[in-house]
Amino acid sequence: MSDSALRSPATLRSVVRRFLGPTSVGDRVRFAQVMRAIGDLCGPGGRLTAPQQVRVLDAGCGEGLYAFALARKRATWQLHAVDVDARVIQACRERRKRERLANLSFERRDVLALGAARRYDLILAIDLLEHIEDHRAALRSLVEALRPGGVLVAHVPAAAQHHPFGPTRRALEAEMASGLSPHRRVGHDEHELLGELAQLGLRRAQVTHTFGPLVRLLWDLDWWLAAGRWRRPLRALLLPLTLLAPRLDSAPRRGWGNGMLVVACKT
Repeated sequence: MSDSALRSPATLRSVVRRFLGPTSVGDRVRFAQVMRAIGDLCGPGGRLTAPQQVRVLDAGCGEGLYAFALARKRATWQLHAVDVDARVIQACRERRKRERLANLSFERRDVLALGAARRYDLILAIDLLEHIEDHRAALRSLVEALRPGGVLVAHVPAAAQHHPFGPTRRALEAEMASGLSPHRRVGHDEHELLGELAQLGLRRAQVTHTFGPLVRLLWDLDWWLAAGRWRRPLRALLLPLTLLAPRLDSAPRRGWGNGMLVVACKT
């Protein structure tokens, strides 16, 4: 690799992601929980142990955190990632070329229009549903794209949010009230979401609550520091705790936490 390539901001970000993983509290905690769930699906008795070439859809992939990680980790899997943002899709395609991942593809596409392909063994919908006005239509589209026996892994914020750091709580409340938030709702009610999944034929859903008390405080501080330009250099002070955040939030929880990880199989 040339010196100029190494100095490229995109290349440097790719190197950081490759060796450190996510560097924000939220991304790091979600990533650990999701990858652990996928690992369990690949273990003895798991849903993804039989097929050698697992077909995966990363719906609303953003910067491709999960798509890239799985493409590197599971060389026999075929991964397809979609997002409505043309800029992030182009950036992901360029990164895929740099990393030479032949088992990964990116497409600009609305998750509401996936079609009833029924071809995916695994679909990821990580912090996606709260960004979509008609989340039920999005769920229906995702389930239609799953093959029978396929698995949906979703992470969503919980309807009841607890933010112990006052400045973050007030800023988030003001953002939602302004109508400028990228979220269409604060979060999802567990029983309502499970009922919606059951109606669509996903009847064996398991829920793990995420972002417990210690990690939610750490997330609040990280979010507040990232929200102000002058504060961002201070985020470096949180890095040791950020790297440890998944271990601080590793125990399964029932009934509390700012997030929910849902794993459900299509019957």
